[in-house]
Amino acid sequence: MTLVGADGERAAFGTTVASAGDLDGDGFDDVAVGAPQANDFAGHAYLYRGGATGIRAAPFLTLRGTDVAGAYYGGALAAGRDLDGDGADEIAIGAERAASFSGYVELISVGAGAPTARVISGPDGASGRFGFVLASRASRRAPRPQRIN
Repeated sequence: MTLVGADGERAAFGTTVASAGDLDGDGFDDVAVGAPQANDFAGHAYLYRGGATGIRAAPFLTLRGTDVAGAYYGGALAAGRDLDGDGADEIAIGAERAASFSGYVELISVGAGAPTARVISGPDGASGRFGFVLASRASRRAPRPQRIN
């Protein structure tokens, strides 16, 4: 399957791709795709549902962050089973160029209801580029590494 962004080729759709965990609670892992150059570099992130036969072709949610030109929202993505300890799967989306390059990270939780977002601002002020790189902890479901003799 090929996923195609709706923002045109200059949007840099697919710059970032991450497994999003089971955001919608249907038992299948979902996928997030960033397009950080969409809408004059404001950036977008698209969430695609997983299913028994694979990823669905159309996104179930388009995220735009603050939608401010130059923010580069979606330039970094990270997912885990539960990033903030509330029991629900989330995805973290970086916007490293927002607010004079101080940046922010948005934690998105979807669940069964409307999506919720929690914004975490960069601690370093202008030019800190918070959200430039994101990583998530290993899944609780991941197998333990085996020792090789």
